[in-house]
Amino acid sequence: GLVPYSPLGRGFLAGQATPAEELPAADYRRLQPRLQGGNFAANHVLLGRLEELAARVRATPARIALAWLLAQGPDIVPIFGTTRRTRLRENLGALDVMVNNAGYGVRGKVDETPAASYRRLVEVNFLGTVYGCQAALPVMRSQGSGVIINVSSIVGHRALPGGAAYAASKAAQISLTESLRAELAGTGIAACSVH
Repeated sequence: GLVPYSPLGRGFLAGQATPAEELPAADYRRLQPRLQGGNFAANHVLLGRLEELAARVRATPARIALAWLLAQGPDIVPIFGTTRRTRLRENLGALDVMVNNAGYGVRGKVDETPAASYRRLVEVNFLGTVYGCQAALPVMRSQGSGVIINVSSIVGHRALPGGAAYAASKAAQISLTESLRAELAGTGIAACSVH
């Protein structure tokens, strides 16, 4: 897949890019060519053109970049490169399919697995799926269509020894998806779980 933020990445589309020379010495972004010297200035020129186009069609630069990627053909699959919910919603201007594929695993017997491991599994595997659904649903509801695919695991149906924590988080994912599917009946939006 391609990351829509990549061509102008690391804050350009959000208007928050900083030249490499102005970043702290230990900041890994200092090594990124797009933020160094003349590249930073050249990317700002490109960003200006993108902002002009976005203003003409009343969209954000991120949406224009995503629309361009989607227009390149069916073999291009953009993967959002954002860390803020507001930016994710901005990028989701038109959304046909949402694939929730957050995953984290821990192995261990029930009485030997720390409670913190259970908590982390629920946060990543279950709540990560919830957050993805919550971000996608408003866009899908407004357009009256869409598909949400939650990637789970067969162990959500049949757990194995030493995998209770992981299996429980995947079972929660599956139950969430089944409930969501029923809630979305008749809306034009589908939800399914794959494993």
